[in-house]
Amino acid sequence: MTAEAPDVVIDSNGAKYALDRPLGQGGQGAVYSVRGRNLAVKLSLVRSPGAQQRVRENIARIRRLPLDGLNVARPLRALVEPHVGYVMELMTGMVPLQALTQPNRERASNFTEWYRDTGSLQRRLRILAKTAALFRALHERGLAYGDASPHNIFISEASTSFEVWLIDCDNIVHGVSPRAVYTPGYAAPELFRNQLGADSLTDAWSLAVLAFETLCVLHPFDGDLVHDAEPELEERAFRGELPWVDDSDDRSNAGTRGLPRGMILTPSLQRLASDCFGQSRRERERRPTAGAWAEKLAQAADQVVICGGCGSGFYVNLATCPWCDEHRPPFALINVYLRDPNLEDDSRTPLKVVCKAPGRPSLIERTVIQGGHETVLTDRHLRGSQTETPQVLLRLEAKHLVLRGMDTCGFALEHRREGKVVPLAGRTERVDLRQGKAWWWLVPLGARDLHRVASFELHDEGKTA
Repeated sequence: MTAEAPDVVIDSNGAKYALDRPLGQGGQGAVYSVRGRNLAVKLSLVRSPGAQQRVRENIARIRRLPLDGLNVARPLRALVEPHVGYVMELMTGMVPLQALTQPNRERASNFTEWYRDTGSLQRRLRILAKTAALFRALHERGLAYGDASPHNIFISEASTSFEVWLIDCDNIVHGVSPRAVYTPGYAAPELFRNQLGADSLTDAWSLAVLAFETLCVLHPFDGDLVHDAEPELEERAFRGELPWVDDSDDRSNAGTRGLPRGMILTPSLQRLASDCFGQSRRERERRPTAGAWAEKLAQAADQVVICGGCGSGFYVNLATCPWCDEHRPPFALINVYLRDPNLEDDSRTPLKVVCKAPGRPSLIERTVIQGGHETVLTDRHLRGSQTETPQVLLRLEAKHLVLRGMDTCGFALEHRREGKVVPLAGRTERVDLRQGKAWWWLVPLGARDLHRVASFELHDEGKTA
């Protein structure tokens, strides 16, 4: 406990909470875990009676917001005097996202080991995709979070978990915030300049900064010009007056630090970053949304394989691990296409699959299946929805793909030549990939309109993906 924090606080129902370790602190308060419970306490730092009353009114307002079903640590109970704040739900074993953005002093000497031990590329992509999806859900309800930073986004401490929570909901508003509350470095330029309050587009900027920094371990405006310069130059960068580190038209603030972007960011993620930090710092209407980031981050995570030598993650289009030069392990690909039962020209659109050119199917999703790593196909992959409802579990065993359908699975294996259909609900089936590709593909049951289908192919070590 810190010297300023009490040992025990009491809520409006008279329940007592023993405060444990501090979880984080910002300009408006400090957050502490509650000893022995999946709860946390936010203690306000304000001292004047008028300010304390405004905090209490804000807590009551937040409790009325439509946050049900979202991983937002909303107030459960307000604290009573002499303390100002609230009790909130929080899972145990959570740490700030900051744990993934920079190594601490003890780990800084072995950066590669730190990046790997904290989940490497794939875990970062999965966590960021969940974070973006959480922001998308808030925005769909007409809400803006307001002050996103690595300190108030909490993630699972275990490197094998991907849970994400927003812990500080004091600034969540409907529409546009009447005041500019932000963390320097993560605020959109228009927010930093106090021209506008927080809204979904300022959230989208903060999300983009968090994504770039977490993946590349470099702030998008902390280029060689700004790094170690006077604070005034950093403020100019935050106001949107300087180019970002990968600006293709102005290299005056180029960033030579951080991880190589081509190794860490897919082309789609590089385009989103360029659109955000390049174009939208002046034209905010061109800013990629949280939903765009959620889609591309999730798709990028689907493209990662785990190195059998060093255990780091890297994209499947690389023949060797960029961290240790080990050959890429064997893997299977699930390729998802669109099929339109109304297509009639089989020479141009074989098997009624939508093609970008005659006989060339348009690939819309791709997922890697690697031996020793179970992969889940969800409604996002198979229906194109925003939900991650599991449909099929897959694992690669030698040159066979094992598919296990959930009890509620609405998909089946269909033989493309013979037309045989095998429903997967509650069943396990094996697909032979010894020939590289299979005649079986995955289809939704009873689909009569435009729908997605998934094919399977095996790639041996060194084979081009």
